[in-house]
Amino acid sequence: MKKECEANEIEVGKIYKFSLKNIPLYFAKIEDAGGCWSKIIVTELCESIYKKNYFVGQRFDIKTAQYEYEEIN
Repeated sequence: MKKECEANEIEVGKIYKFSLKNIPLYFAKIEDAGGCWSKIIVTELCESIYKKNYFVGQRFDIKTAQYEYEEIN
């Protein structure tokens, strides 16, 4: 389900599965979150056409409202 941008919705330290347009991308741990943005570290890759674009351990910022995500732990 696509989430609207809400502060404190994503929790730092938790792992989420992120998808884009219903295509699973990766599992990522949230390192920092504020407003619409989160700093993540990729913990596992999903099988998809985008798999080659990411690697485990990769860190970057995302605009969370552009992704579907669900808490894993």
